[in-house]
Amino acid sequence: DLALLAEDDVRVFADGSLYLTKIQLLHAGNYTCHAQRNTDIMQTHVLTVHTIPEVKVTPKIQSRRPGEEASMFCHVIGEPFPKVEWLKNDEPLKLNIAGNKYMLIGNGTELRLHNIAYADTGAYMCQATNVGGVTRDISSLIVQEEPTPTAPNEERRFFAFHDWGVSVYEPNAC
Repeated sequence: DLALLAEDDVRVFADGSLYLTKIQLLHAGNYTCHAQRNTDIMQTHVLTVHTIPEVKVTPKIQSRRPGEEASMFCHVIGEPFPKVEWLKNDEPLKLNIAGNKYMLIGNGTELRLHNIAYADTGAYMCQATNVGGVTRDISSLIVQEEPTPTAPNEERRFFAFHDWGVSVYEPNAC
């Protein structure tokens, strides 16, 4: 019933055609057109709405000692539900190797690293993909002997990971 969608974004023209602008998930469904003179004549159209995935990774940054475990969570929404993939420094994680230190939990929404080493320092990216598009978010892991607690203002820092180490940039000093 179009009365339920009483919005400026929905118009029915004199010829009976329906025009929708600013499509949202609430517009998804079946739209049936009935002939005015013969109600037995009708035509139904199905509107499927796809959304770009939304991704939020937590924590944004964490510091761990060698040998410890680290976990990262990827909160994803989208229509249809996106495929979740993890990358490290822009390279897909090698998940199918025997004795692998990576474990995916909950359809890939949690990444767990076991027995971490200095080489595990890096930018871990959660990438969500569906027909609406691709979206990414990053969680940074720093492996060091004396991990520092993560303060809220550290989430604003920018980290550049190199073969020779990590560069940390403060937003106020850029």
